[in-house]
Amino acid sequence: MVDKKPGVAARKTALVVDDSKLARYVLKEMLVDMGIHVETASSAEEGLGFLSASAPDVIFMDHMMPGMDGFQAVQAIKKDPKTARIPIIMYTSKEGEVYVAQARAFGAVGVLPKKLKPVQLEKVLEQLKLIEPRPDEPVVDNTPNTVTIDEPADMPKVEHTLEELARSASEELEKDSMRGLFRQLFVEQRDRIKLDQYELLESLASKVTPVVNTATRRALWWTLGTIIAALIAFVLLLRPVYDALTTVTSQLIAANATLTRQAQQLEDVQQQMAALGTSAVTASAGATPAIKIEALEWAVNQHSQLPYGIPLNTQENEKYIAQLAEYLSRGGFEGDVLILYHAGEFCEVKNEVGQTVLADPDLPVTGCILRTFNVSDHEQEGIAEFESYLSTLNKYYPDINIAFEMMGTKYRLKEFPEYTSTTRSGQWNQIAAQNNSLEYLLQPAKNNRELTQVSQ
Repeated sequence: MVDKKPGVAARKTALVVDDSKLARYVLKEMLVDMGIHVETASSAEEGLGFLSASAPDVIFMDHMMPGMDGFQAVQAIKKDPKTARIPIIMYTSKEGEVYVAQARAFGAVGVLPKKLKPVQLEKVLEQLKLIEPRPDEPVVDNTPNTVTIDEPADMPKVEHTLEELARSASEELEKDSMRGLFRQLFVEQRDRIKLDQYELLESLASKVTPVVNTATRRALWWTLGTIIAALIAFVLLLRPVYDALTTVTSQLIAANATLTRQAQQLEDVQQQMAALGTSAVTASAGATPAIKIEALEWAVNQHSQLPYGIPLNTQENEKYIAQLAEYLSRGGFEGDVLILYHAGEFCEVKNEVGQTVLADPDLPVTGCILRTFNVSDHEQEGIAEFESYLSTLNKYYPDINIAFEMMGTKYRLKEFPEYTSTTRSGQWNQIAAQNNSLEYLLQPAKNNRELTQVSQ
């Protein structure tokens, strides 16, 4: 600011167009201090609206603004006959000779920088005849060295261009006052920005929080639903496999229990034979030898059932027959051991993966498939290996001929219930399990036939 206000010929009006509130404030304060009445506009559009009703003596125009920029505003002002003669000064941070030339081409009389000093502004206003020059300064006249501003014919001539005045101004008047003013403006602007930021953040928080909470809940429900659906699908896919494994496991447990009982039975027979002595088995006359052979035959047939789905060539079956052959050999038995395979006519169904399994116990027997004696390739392979094993035993026990014969489902050890819809699969398969067995027939040699009561 200057120490002494210059004289004012008549109160002039300036229009300051700038989107920066701080820039408008600074320029307005300097103009008011020089006796100029100031109107402000925060955009080019607002400035044009003001010009439609009023005509200021000078316009200070910013260049970079949202919407219409400064050059576009200058063009619009110059096209309107009512405002074409108003001098326009670009008040911007842009600089350089190229920019000054562009500004003049659009119709501006010159360019002033944003970092403007009061003395620069004062000289520009003097050149435009908007304020009187200082009493202690000579009045600038039109000397041969003056530069004419490219404006309408009746515009005043200035001694130097505004750009030259801005570059040549060197006075540093009122430094302390300007520093104080800018410091105060800075503090006010900083506090205002902080307040605006706080209000903005508070407003955003109130709007965003419900959205975030809702989105979070939706995401959690969606994730939970996806997990549940995946678990259900997983269970449905694995259920057939689980059922098949459960069935096989149950069958293996039952088979192990049956074979364990058979082995225990043979152990009991072995103990009986050891107590009676070998002579009791090989005696040629009397009832005792015949009874012992029949007792042995009865004993080995008490637990000869085969669990469902278990092949013949299991280690337990082969061990059981080997022990029987050993017992007979030690007892002096000579003759045939005939092993008859009776197949159980089980009530079966197909599961989800196409496997043949036992039907549900509550299913009517008329709704399942009765297993006829159709030997599969896998079962045929097991039977062949079983017969091969029996041939090997015959080599070790030349006095005993172990033979194997498949009886199928023709001869039933136990009769089935009636085949009607009232008969359940569970009842039917209990009988089938008892019929699914190996029957052992002990047949002494011809010379000892009278000692046994075994039918041929």
